Amino acid sequence: MIGCFINNPALVSEYKVVKDDFCNNVAKGVYTAVERLAKDGNQFIDSDMIEDCLKKYYPSDYRIYQKSQGINFIGLAVTKC
Repeated sequence: MIGCFINNPALVSEYKVVKDDFCNNVAKGVYTAVERLAKDGNQFIDSDMIEDCLKKYYPSDYRIYQKSQGINFIGLAVTKC
């Protein structure tokens, strides 16, 4: 599901999904960043944008993202989508 939101940020506003719908802490953080980026009007989201958003606005989620190698999570999510 995360990969679909990354590939098509417009879906964020169409579906009632919240951070707590995800059981994986990396997914929760990534979704939070994707949601913010989508609400800011971004029509294209990439891993650098997600990482920058986490670093700037969600430092605790960013630490989890870093320690869990979130870049690999994003790559896999986008590929599976």
